Amino acid sequence: MPTVDRRAAQSGSTGGLRRLRVPARILPAAFTAAALLLTAAFLGEHRLEFGAVPLAVRSFAAADGRRGILDPAGAGQSAAGAAVAMLVVLAWYGLGDLVAGAIQRVTGTKSAASARSSPAVDIASTCALGAGTWSLVCFAGGLAGLYRPSTAVAALLCGLLLAARAALRSSKSAAGTSTVRDLASEWPAASCSAALVAMAILLAFVSALAPPTAKDALQYHRALPKAFVAGGGLVDVPGNIATYFALGAEMHGVWALVLGQVWSARAGEAAFGAVMFAFFPLLVAAVFGWVRERELSRTWAWLAAAMVASTPVAWEEAGGGYVDLALALYVTLGIRAVVRWWDTQSAGDLLHAIAALGFALAVKLTAAFAVLILALIVLVRIRESAGDGHVTRARLLLGLMAPVAAVALAAPWYLRTWYRTGSPVFPFFAGLWPGHAPGWDIERSAMLIGFNALYGAVDQGPLGYLIAPLLLSVSGQREVAARYESVLGVAFLCGAVLIIWAIARRALHAEWKIAAAAAGALFAWWLGSAQVLRYLLPALPLIAVSAAGAGIALGHAGGGRIVQWAMLAAITAAELVAVAWFAADNPVLAVTGAEPREAYLERRLDYYSYYRAINDRLTPADTVWLVDMRHHTYHLARRYQGDYLFEDYTLRKWIETASTGKELQRRARAAGITHVLIRHDILLDPARSPLADERAPPAETAARFERLRAFLIQGVTVLRADPKFALIELPAVGEGSRQANLRCLAASPAC
Repeated sequence: MPTVDRRAAQSGSTGGLRRLRVPARILPAAFTAAALLLTAAFLGEHRLEFGAVPLAVRSFAAADGRRGILDPAGAGQSAAGAAVAMLVVLAWYGLGDLVAGAIQRVTGTKSAASARSSPAVDIASTCALGAGTWSLVCFAGGLAGLYRPSTAVAALLCGLLLAARAALRSSKSAAGTSTVRDLASEWPAASCSAALVAMAILLAFVSALAPPTAKDALQYHRALPKAFVAGGGLVDVPGNIATYFALGAEMHGVWALVLGQVWSARAGEAAFGAVMFAFFPLLVAAVFGWVRERELSRTWAWLAAAMVASTPVAWEEAGGGYVDLALALYVTLGIRAVVRWWDTQSAGDLLHAIAALGFALAVKLTAAFAVLILALIVLVRIRESAGDGHVTRARLLLGLMAPVAAVALAAPWYLRTWYRTGSPVFPFFAGLWPGHAPGWDIERSAMLIGFNALYGAVDQGPLGYLIAPLLLSVSGQREVAARYESVLGVAFLCGAVLIIWAIARRALHAEWKIAAAAAGALFAWWLGSAQVLRYLLPALPLIAVSAAGAGIALGHAGGGRIVQWAMLAAITAAELVAVAWFAADNPVLAVTGAEPREAYLERRLDYYSYYRAINDRLTPADTVWLVDMRHHTYHLARRYQGDYLFEDYTLRKWIETASTGKELQRRARAAGITHVLIRHDILLDPARSPLADERAPPAETAARFERLRAFLIQGVTVLRADPKFALIELPAVGEGSRQANLRCLAASPAC
């Protein structure tokens, strides 16, 4: 097969050159020049962010002079968390090996773990299979209320026994290859790419061990597992609509958190971050192995791996405790398996595709589009196989059942949501399948559509869609919604050009064409949905492997080495930005224990000092109302209330119907609220406040602002305040007034 690929590539490239009548060296040189210009533009766009690097170095040196850079107790907590995560990943591998063996025995084939497979992708696939299966086990344990240390330890021991069994089996058939020797044979481009991969993984690992500060993690990726562990199972978390999402990846965090807390709370926190980080190196290994299993260029395999590892958005996801890298891993392995099925119609390959995409759907609803891609690939293959005597009707029917089977594998999560809300896809698609849950309604479902439209360049019309690849590659900005909330780097844009170039020359192998088509479909879907860059992560590995295939094919026409160095320059630039972001966060001292956890969080989260005041000064009987605090509940140790996503929704509704600030206070007290933590700088700013309604008379708008000020001032006790936040204690309400307000709440939805 590899020999055929090279000949086809060479023939296709040469034929393309004859047709285009372009000298062999011109196009590689033009590509390199364009790549370097884009790289320079990218670095210029992010030049200010590099100022964080010297500041981080000075901070590190100052800490070394004051109290040292290592506290044994704090570093021990981080190390314990990392060790727990490593054991969990070993348990993934053990169960995954058992599942992969069962697939092989049932189908009578080696499927994706064929003789042509690379060890790197085999390990990634086995761990992913095991992780998805363990996630289902954790889901069942949550329904049974078994989130206890004894259960977690017993499950870990079972997984480690299976891992030992798998290690014994693999050692008997291990090939004596020398990765270091092979890598050195393609020095220096391959070695430079490998170094970039290692650096990106190391930085992400350190970030993952630090106390959590990523916004969605504090809102639900970590906050919900923390509540589940405290409740001993999959308990309801009032006010957090994400509790109705599919949470397959978070289940691993639950497991690690329970195990780590046997050591300490901080070790559990670090274990959670480390086990979620583990999907990052597995994804990189899958990309590297997919390219290498065709016995093609090791340099291009490392370049493809570095494209994924070095992009700032992937680094940020790996260190922040997000689940999109797990989703990307499953989608990558699923598309790879269905590509194998395209050639073989092997039931084993199809079962691997079903498992991978089913587990992807258990991570996030957005994986439904990847399942649709699976169905389309199967349908196209069936159409192409008409009249092919080697493709039996039974095999084709099995292919048609694959998308249904993938959905069935993830169904437990969606059946749970259906049972609790009346819609399996709640809170999405309310117009097609409405659901109901406390804290959500049709109006907020409609607001969600407008909220998603705030991201990216969609407000620029058709031109925005056309230039989106350039914008997200060059000018994306961290935490800026209109700039995709992150940046990609120009390597993927250059990779897309390589793919188009190879297709135009008919030099791209069918395997990479299918992967590229799947990536293009995912990108088109992303353009039409919320343009948050991390949602595009499942497409990036597919672009990377297709670009590597294109680079290998085009290299036969000459200029391959200069194209490799151009790609390496673009990848290096992206990693430099990731290093700058790492320096801005500066998590090293927090991981080594030299910087106390509270000091790190106060440095990273501008509201954390208020959370400390709440945890220290409020009693367990008190309830704090979070208004415009992003519903970040992970670091709170007291009862709270608040609107999910639309964080001032209830307050705005009350202000519209209340007559005075005192009435607002009475309503809050009647709802059980004793304290309010509010970000008031936006709410009280007429230019930005949602209280300012251009359709309402100016007098009404002024009255709304006055009622809000009265609510925050009249009779309250200010516990802490600054120009941005305020923490207040509401005045107590007499029993007669309390009963009247309770009657009001019962009689009026607005009240």
